[in-house]
Amino acid sequence: MSLAIGLQSAPFSDDFIDVTALNAHVSSAIVERIEQIRRSTKTPSRALAILGPAGGGKTHVFARLRQGEGPRATLILLRPYFGINVGPRDVLATIIDQLCLPVRGTELTPLDLLVSHWLADGEGGVFPSASIEQMRSLDGETRARRVDDAVASVISQLPEAAPATHLLRSLLSLDVRDRGHHWAELAWLSGREPRTVDDTTPLGEADVMQMLRLLSTMAAPVAPLVLVFDQLENLASDDDARVRGYGNLIGELIDTVPSLTIVQLALTSEWLQSIEPRLSLPQKTRVASEVLVLESPSRSEREQLLRAWHKRLAANGGRKRFPGPLTAVDLETLLDAPGMTPRLLLAALLRAASGKPAIAVVDETTTPRSEDDRVQAVWTNELARVRVELGSKVESGVPVEIAQLAEGLSEALVSVPSFEVDSRVERERISMSVRSPGHEIVVLFVASLHHASVAGALNRATELAQITKVVIVREKRFELPRTWETVDERRAAFERLPNSRWLWLEQEDAARCLALGRLMSQSRAKRLDDVTKEQLLEIAKPRDWHCVNAITLWLTDVPRGRLERVEPPPKQAPIEPPAPPSVRDWMRMGRSIAKRYVEELRANFGRKPK
Repeated sequence: MSLAIGLQSAPFSDDFIDVTALNAHVSSAIVERIEQIRRSTKTPSRALAILGPAGGGKTHVFARLRQGEGPRATLILLRPYFGINVGPRDVLATIIDQLCLPVRGTELTPLDLLVSHWLADGEGGVFPSASIEQMRSLDGETRARRVDDAVASVISQLPEAAPATHLLRSLLSLDVRDRGHHWAELAWLSGREPRTVDDTTPLGEADVMQMLRLLSTMAAPVAPLVLVFDQLENLASDDDARVRGYGNLIGELIDTVPSLTIVQLALTSEWLQSIEPRLSLPQKTRVASEVLVLESPSRSEREQLLRAWHKRLAANGGRKRFPGPLTAVDLETLLDAPGMTPRLLLAALLRAASGKPAIAVVDETTTPRSEDDRVQAVWTNELARVRVELGSKVESGVPVEIAQLAEGLSEALVSVPSFEVDSRVERERISMSVRSPGHEIVVLFVASLHHASVAGALNRATELAQITKVVIVREKRFELPRTWETVDERRAAFERLPNSRWLWLEQEDAARCLALGRLMSQSRAKRLDDVTKEQLLEIAKPRDWHCVNAITLWLTDVPRGRLERVEPPPKQAPIEPPAPPSVRDWMRMGRSIAKRYVEELRANFGRKPK
């Protein structure tokens, strides 16, 4: 049989196998919530937590909702990256990105559906394609009136967003712009880039929150906004800061963004041990107002799953009848085994299809070499997938997502002995602080293709380089054009400083960072069968990568050690000006001058003074 089924759930794939009865109580609760918002846009925002074991089907819930709801819900999948805090700006950027993806079964995007509904005065949801074509055919004056009416309608639903009507008007006018301006405007609305050449910063924090409110209000009567946070185990750390930061984010969204549904997917053990106990009491009431637990599949549900997967395998070249390639004994064992998750069932079927025992048996004679081969295969397969993705990004001229790159590079640097890595987000910029005893270096990531944004990042780098070592990381394929005069000047100013460095990231190093970050995340989520973090690092060998070696060298470079901040000299008390001379002083000085003059005359003529 051809092994055409992956163990990992693909949330955006249309190739979908589902048993609707399995954990129907979870998906039904979310669907009911979506319909409630569609009926009443005044429904308060709410957050739900969905807990389950590794392989229990948490990500599958998102895929099921996407397949079942289609254009009736705006489902946004987010994942916290290891070591990087998620803020409202990250949420907005992800929403804008996924609003531009096609809705399943159509060529329209969720953004098309939202805009057509409001421009058609609430009638766009019946025949969205016809409504969109009608809007595009309108003359400029008529469309401008429609935009004005739509703005007024949205603001009537959300009066507190009146100061942000310029954002709403821009969103509703995207269709009339040419392709280049369309994407530039979206980059601005997503909070990533400045809008014009004269702007040096993207949207402010207040405008970011206004955009989130506007999007949720616009989506409520059409396709309510549902934010799905997956792999929350990435929040785990040695302190409470990241979990508390996440709790603050969810609390702010619940309190300020109307008609919003937040779904959180987490391992039961990580939620109960590492996340919930670290939340403050006010955060707990917002983050987990309702908790739903995934159940293990029943005997009949297990058989339905195995039959569905068997049918897919058979369609790809398999000829055996069910339960083949499983034996009758294997089938009964899998149907009755306690704690059996969908992933474990599928893994057993795939092992049998490849000619191995379906029920894994521990072989004490297994050599370390065979274990290394298994981990090597995991790393090689993931790296191959990432290379394909990077290839498509290269063709389309799209940079790698900074958060993903920072996650992978952080994992690689942590593997170096005595290194400590802290990540932080300042506006749209992500930076890392890498420390070892007696040394520190700041790593700034610059991926923007907008000259104003790059100039702002260089300004920040120049400020930091005056007090510590700084390295700017940027993909090598995005060299800075010399035609960007302002950027060229600020780059020169940065490079003149002794503690400045550039790391032009090769495509292969970028692929390794992405692959390592993803596999580490899967390992924390217990999605890799018995593959530990240590095994992955041993196979990936990040200490041999050029990017890691370069940062290690610069961190410990003695001639470029930390510059001490130059303190200004202490201020001295101002010197009081001398008092002006009095009349007596003037007379005294006059007599002294006259006396010297007479003495000089007598000396010149040889006469001695009497």
